[in-house]
Amino acid sequence: MQTVISSIDDKKSKELFYFLKFKEIVKNFPKGKLELSESPDFLILCDQNIIGIEMVGFYSDLSNNRHKGKEEDYQNKSVINELKEIYRAKYGDCYHSIRFLPYIGCMLDKISSYEKNRMVEQIQYRIVNHIFGMNRLLKNIVSFQEDLLDRYFHFVDIEPNILEYPNKWKMIETNFIGSSIDDLHRIINNKEEKVYRYKEKCSTIFLLIVSEGYHETQKLSSDQIENKFIELESSKFDKIFFFDFKANHYVEW
Repeated sequence: MQTVISSIDDKKSKELFYFLKFKEIVKNFPKGKLELSESPDFLILCDQNIIGIEMVGFYSDLSNNRHKGKEEDYQNKSVINELKEIYRAKYGDCYHSIRFLPYIGCMLDKISSYEKNRMVEQIQYRIVNHIFGMNRLLKNIVSFQEDLLDRYFHFVDIEPNILEYPNKWKMIETNFIGSSIDDLHRIINNKEEKVYRYKEKCSTIFLLIVSEGYHETQKLSSDQIENKFIELESSKFDKIFFFDFKANHYVEW
């Protein structure tokens, strides 16, 4: 599937990340050129059809809500700033823009000082490797028992800063809706109110509900999701998918 990306912001980066992960595991997913959009979030330009994909996030932890998500973002931002200052003290100003996407539910303030210093070393390794492509050489110089960046982040995006504005480190904020399994119908109903707008851009519209499934005591089973879908008598969406990212599993209605 060809993807067209022009100017892409943090929210869209996050949506694209989850959508591409979802698409990897779906058999016979429609083929076509993927375009970034708004209302719906993506368009797939097929030979004789345009399919819209609208996305919404879903927490499996019953205690989560938007307020908790914002608190989590605030604490994680503080840690990102701390990592930046550790980097500056070790290596000086950084002229690469760095964006961090933490795992949902991952509280970076629990990271030890030792781990923070190791993470900064790994960031420097990635920056130098990005510039010089010295992957094999640097691995001999810097020995990592574990890549801590992969443990705490979905990705760490490193790009040269063309404007030479130093130390531009940014965290991609959480924008997922906190909901329980019992709120699944409410989420779908809220999105269905906008289907008429989505279909101004496409003839077929899919709803993709994404869950991290990170909370160990509140794992969602396929049966739970399927039972909720069975309760839906009809939908304005042509298809509805529930994608559990951590389990790498989806349910289709």
